[in-house]
Amino acid sequence: MLPSKRPYLADEELGKKDDDHRPRTGQKQLWRAKQWRAPRPRRLIIGIILLCLLYLFFKNMPTDLPPAVERLHPGFTQARQSGGKSWPPTMPSSVTPAKGPPPRADSQTNIKEDFYYEGEIRFNALARTLQRFWKPPTRHGGSISRAVVFAGSNLRSVSDLLPLACRMADQKINEVHFVLMGRDDVSIEGIQRVNDINEVDCPIIWHDSRPDYAQWSTETRMERAVTAGLSYVHSYTRSRVLITQGETWEDRFFTEGVGRKISKSEVTHISLPTAARNVMWISMLDSDALKGDLTAMWQSSQHANV
Repeated sequence: MLPSKRPYLADEELGKKDDDHRPRTGQKQLWRAKQWRAPRPRRLIIGIILLCLLYLFFKNMPTDLPPAVERLHPGFTQARQSGGKSWPPTMPSSVTPAKGPPPRADSQTNIKEDFYYEGEIRFNALARTLQRFWKPPTRHGGSISRAVVFAGSNLRSVSDLLPLACRMADQKINEVHFVLMGRDDVSIEGIQRVNDINEVDCPIIWHDSRPDYAQWSTETRMERAVTAGLSYVHSYTRSRVLITQGETWEDRFFTEGVGRKISKSEVTHISLPTAARNVMWISMLDSDALKGDLTAMWQSSQHANV
């Protein structure tokens, strides 16, 4: 029997179908040729221009710009740049008070002036009490402080101011500091005993800002010591208000030194126009109120006392 031709025909048809499903080499190469195109001149020119612009940008980019946080917050920049003003200045080391007067210069041997010393200013005890009151700056360059400073050089003025300072400290509204800046060689404990006060009844913070050899220092040196001492006190406490007695109560070097310091700072200086006992009402005011204009209050107080 002759073999049937149908299987052969069927295999031939299947083979033809398989060939139809296979990708043709010519069509594949044509598709790839269509997919890749040569860059157009316009796109090429734009690309070259962009590269040139990027090159010029990076070449001329400023390198001295401050960080973004400093550009957005100027107060922070001022705090960073002000150095000694925003961070505590180096305090002079405490000095053991020397016994006896300092030696005179050769040119002063025949001069009998009591106040002759012009040497470098050193503070005997200021660092011991001041360093713990450092107020760090805020993000805006300022600092949070309720400090009010009383200062005096003449013992008569100091005794007059103490009742006012003690009452203000007792109110616990402000942080009250009292700074000694005179020539008299009297300890803080001695001043407390003479004025019959103690740390419990009068919780003020004492600072001894008298320089070495104060008893023999010239007016010029004492004036410089007042200015330097107040600068240290302000730098550490960030005090907003300074209260002193008037010129008739104080030493000339003190009033001159205070004036020089205040002229270079934003501290409000209250020079009492009368004895402190006549203005005890200001002990009830906080540091914000003390920074305001007290002229009208002075006048009202004077009329009430007449």
